[in-house]
Amino acid sequence: MSRDELEKLTTQMRTMARICDPKNNASEGERSNAAKGIEALLPRLVDAAARKAPGASPPPPRSAPPPPRESALEWVMGEWYKYWPKTLTHDQKSSLSRILTRMPPVGAVSAIQAAVRASKVRELDDPFAYFCGVCWNQIKAAA
Repeated sequence: MSRDELEKLTTQMRTMARICDPKNNASEGERSNAAKGIEALLPRLVDAAARKAPGASPPPPRSAPPPPRESALEWVMGEWYKYWPKTLTHDQKSSLSRILTRMPPVGAVSAIQAAVRASKVRELDDPFAYFCGVCWNQIKAAA
């Protein structure tokens, strides 16, 4: 995806976010349509940002890579708890382990950050399902 396309998606997202703002005088129907638009655009925007744009260097990861002695799963779980303090269930840990067999830990941490941001916008109780969706979309795109 080109920078122009990425900027266009970002502009669309910002416009829809303004419509969703309660301070705005938008009707309930307009807010609902804007929220659905954000829901549809967000995965595309996250996927586009995850891919390297031509001529651009990838953004540095916010967290340091895992130390050699620590397993990738433990490191990513530690990063998860920094962003979302709710303890992961056994099934969620299994899903995370399966995801880490197909993508690097730094990519999983980026997906955690995206899922937590999205969960705040969408007022989700638990961003884990959204996190899994982001990861699987990145895995499919890389295949």
